[in-house]
Amino acid sequence: MILLTGGTGFLGSALLARLNRMYPEKPIYVLVRAEDDDHALHRLKESNKSLFLKDSKFAKNIFPIAGDISHQGLGLSGRNKDILTQEIKSIYHSAANTHLNLGIDEATACNYTGTANLLEFAKSIDNSSLNFKHISTAYVAGDTTQTVCSSNLNINSLFRNSYEETKAKAEKLVQSYKDHFSVVIFRPSVIVGDSITGNTSAFNVLYIPARAIYTGLLKVIPAIPHTPFDVVPVDYVSRIIAESEAMSFENGACFHLTAGVGRESSPAQILDLLINAAGKYSKNNLKHKPIFAPAEFLSQESIQKVIHSVTNIATNIYHTQTFKHFEKILGNRIPLLNQILPFIPYMISNPRFDTKMTLDKFGPNGLPPLFENYAETIFKFCIESRWGRVQTAQ
Repeated sequence: MILLTGGTGFLGSALLARLNRMYPEKPIYVLVRAEDDDHALHRLKESNKSLFLKDSKFAKNIFPIAGDISHQGLGLSGRNKDILTQEIKSIYHSAANTHLNLGIDEATACNYTGTANLLEFAKSIDNSSLNFKHISTAYVAGDTTQTVCSSNLNINSLFRNSYEETKAKAEKLVQSYKDHFSVVIFRPSVIVGDSITGNTSAFNVLYIPARAIYTGLLKVIPAIPHTPFDVVPVDYVSRIIAESEAMSFENGACFHLTAGVGRESSPAQILDLLINAAGKYSKNNLKHKPIFAPAEFLSQESIQKVIHSVTNIATNIYHTQTFKHFEKILGNRIPLLNQILPFIPYMISNPRFDTKMTLDKFGPNGLPPLFENYAETIFKFCIESRWGRVQTAQ
């Protein structure tokens, strides 16, 4: 029996579908933040509509249960607690708050405290062969431009945001439970949509500046053109993690699920790929190619000063006749700047991720496709779905 957290999220949904297809004989319990099990089922169906519609067998071995990792004991009913503690063999911990601009307390509540509660629950399960699969992030490496090995974790690093910091601390905590059960950690880099269909339910991170460029709101790109930018598709990440169910690992093993050194993309390449896709699938062919901002203007402090100044201008003219003239422009750009700001550090400098351990363990299957080979599919889905606003045929 498998227990999955985060099954209503972007990666968690893909992982749930993959586990179901690969191991149809195994019951999969999905912990869903909900009022009761009926509500949990409703939420899971809403987040996995295409799977429930396409696969009539989908619900037969999937059991949504109400719970909350932010609570001690996971907020389980007595009946559900009894079922899980007696029968669970594998736990896949995918639940996380991935927003980059959260305060440290809010990020800690889900990413660290939630992990701690799940670990304590796992510790209460009477099963010496229990496997705990923790989905971390490659960016626990923090603010560095070095090549990072998956066997390394330095929680004294400088972190660029609360997400990196709390995920690093959670990963360290997971490793401390190795004496109680088997632990395996997976560290994906930036996850985008499916490399075959382009499908995604999470139009964040890379998608935010891409959409702003496509719609013409971002004329100057706050990025260094040839910064290594590591991107992997969700189907690759979910497949590798699901394959681990049938494998054995050294306790505490950690794997980068990343493009790897020399296989990264870059802001300049991504821009060209977006422009090419727009030319093929849209009337908006981006004739006026955006430029990259000079490097000296790319500190986070500088960008924050710009936002502060623009906000002050908007406030000062609010009650004047001039306001209506600027309202649309300011309304478009201030939220955009706030959305892009947390992402800017990743467009300026990044770690690079060694994938030797992943390739040694998973062989050729451990190598993801290059972004340039499926970017057109990713951006085609964005354009045809209007960045998730309309349903597309799959």
